[in-house]
Amino acid sequence: MGHKEEISEIIRALRKGDRKAFRSVYDLYERKLFAFIYGYTKNEPLAKDILQEAFIILWNRRETLKPENSIKSFLFKIAYNTYIDRLRKKQNELNVLNQWRYKRIVDAIDEDNETRSLRIEKIKNAIDSLPKRCKEIFLLCKYEGFKYSEISEILDISTKTVHAQMVKAYKLIREEFKDDTKLLLFLNFISSRVFRAG
Repeated sequence: MGHKEEISEIIRALRKGDRKAFRSVYDLYERKLFAFIYGYTKNEPLAKDILQEAFIILWNRRETLKPENSIKSFLFKIAYNTYIDRLRKKQNELNVLNQWRYKRIVDAIDEDNETRSLRIEKIKNAIDSLPKRCKEIFLLCKYEGFKYSEISEILDISTKTVHAQMVKAYKLIREEFKDDTKLLLFLNFISSRVFRAG
């Protein structure tokens, strides 16, 4: 029996809840999967945690497995999606702090609620008018909190392209407010995060 046929037999057994088959899968892919996850996290405890969660998800979804499909690809996809979910959760927590920081900056710019609302609306409109890919990358960076390297993975583009699109986005938005010195103060705050290394 060849390796491919052997894996197919293991998957069939795993679908039925065979714990020995599950252990065989774990032994086959544990090291490679850990190395894959660690390559993203650079954090051993977190990588181990995601690794464990990936195998738990595999066990819970065992009945959906198909012997003709690659269990390795299935596992690696689970691990990557788990990593992204963890990242989003972390960024959402950070975004709460960032929202507070934005509010402080806006309050410092102008105490007039109506004027402040008009400026914020103007910024939103400027972002909405960005070219499609430019806007997509800008929002992933500014509102989702992803690094350039993470955006390049998600969109399957180079980090240089991400950086170029961010520079373009900031330039286009800045052009909209070249005569508004108070709004430029707000945009300078944005730029401190736009040009962070990814």
